[in-house]
Amino acid sequence: MAQKPGRMNRPTDVLQIQVENRVFVVEQRNHRISRWQYSTNNFDFTLSAGQVSDPPIQDDTGSNYVTAPIVVFSPPDLDIAEPILATGTANLVGDGIETITLTNPGLGYSVPPTITFLNEGTGGSGAMFTAFLTNSWGSNNGDGTSGIPGTTTTDDDDHFNFPTGIIFFNNVLYVPDTLNHRIRTINADTGAFVDSIGGPGTQGGSGDIQFYRPTFIGHNPDEGIFVVTDSRNSRIVVFDDSASHNFIGFSDGTFHTPSGTQVPFEEDFIYYSDSVRSVVEQYDDDGITFLQTFGSPGTDPAIPSQLFYPGNGHGDNNVDPDFDPIISDTRNNTIKTFDSGGNITNFGNLTAGTQDGKLYFPSSVSGISDGTAFYVLVANTLNNRIEAFSDLGGTFTFETTIGAP
Repeated sequence: MAQKPGRMNRPTDVLQIQVENRVFVVEQRNHRISRWQYSTNNFDFTLSAGQVSDPPIQDDTGSNYVTAPIVVFSPPDLDIAEPILATGTANLVGDGIETITLTNPGLGYSVPPTITFLNEGTGGSGAMFTAFLTNSWGSNNGDGTSGIPGTTTTDDDDHFNFPTGIIFFNNVLYVPDTLNHRIRTINADTGAFVDSIGGPGTQGGSGDIQFYRPTFIGHNPDEGIFVVTDSRNSRIVVFDDSASHNFIGFSDGTFHTPSGTQVPFEEDFIYYSDSVRSVVEQYDDDGITFLQTFGSPGTDPAIPSQLFYPGNGHGDNNVDPDFDPIISDTRNNTIKTFDSGGNITNFGNLTAGTQDGKLYFPSSVSGISDGTAFYVLVANTLNNRIEAFSDLGGTFTFETTIGAP
């Protein structure tokens, strides 16, 4: 499958942060992270791949214009899915051009476009404007994505090998680089790779600061820790969230391929999904002390307590406190919520399928609350896209998809 930016191949995690309304997507089989901007007003999601600034800077007004000329921008140059040509209109003062008003900033520019004018035979001459760009994201790609496929060679290279999860704090993204057996740290503003925890190497390890196929990651800011599901070592590894990422310890439970975390908003628990055992385990907020087990294995999505390869959720991420924690019930093709007492319920009426609004092996879910409404983004893994849902007016509704196969 092509790795064209804007098209996804097995997205496994999605994370919304309120800084500039950003959404980050882990595209596992494209071996990269993509960044999108969004508006909850119209559910518009745009790849961070270079747009014209508003307005372009005026260098010369020109003269002899009888009517405003047609403004023509050069086309996008990045090889992304569905590039958009920038468009604008000219405004006259006297017989010269005063400003250019953008009608669309376009998408997919790595360099500022040139601006020309079609005069329609009205006798105008001169005039020049200079276009600038919003920052394209991605240190190595500059096309709204960051990361290139490959086996790691150094702590700060740009390689990803089947990344899986993602969290954000202190303006840094933390991404389990699963088959490189490490956690990558990435500057959220630029997409530049910073450092690694664990790795490098082609083989995993079982030491204190080693991993064997880490998958998902969670952050508990109240305790100052982050937790990593170290799947093939069948354990959870706990670190502090300082710049030095000091090792704290391992969870005291029994796991078989842990595959997700959930740190609920304003709750004193951490939850881990154990995919093969098909249960969710509740831990104290230290991430280490086991409390109880939720759910049981089962393949009927209509029975809330039955789980089949439960996945990941982002309860530390602006989720409305009126809602219980949410996780993906991956192989039942649905989403589940649960409370601290172990009661599990279905979230909305999500069903399996390939159509828009249907789920096919969802791996993770992220909640958004803007103060008036609650939104859910689902990493719809085998449909190769992200699904966006809203709870406007108390009705759970499909809104749009992000990306395309």
